[in-house]
Amino acid sequence: ARRQRQMCIRDSYGHAAGTSVVGVAGPADRNITISTGSDDRAGNMTSFTLAALSHLLATLKEFD
Repeated sequence: ARRQRQMCIRDSYGHAAGTSVVGVAGPADRNITISTGSDDRAGNMTSFTLAALSHLLATLKEFD
């Protein structure tokens, strides 16, 4: 039987442009800091989203 898991992903504010902190909370907590070194808001949003989804997927795979 597969047990249910609850996880969430959150982007923190208050860092320099081009920096995002992403955490996954669940059976194990995993946090990363993403730094692009860029002030291109649209580009950063894309980079942060891709990195956050990749981080979430890697964390989920730990419990598969």
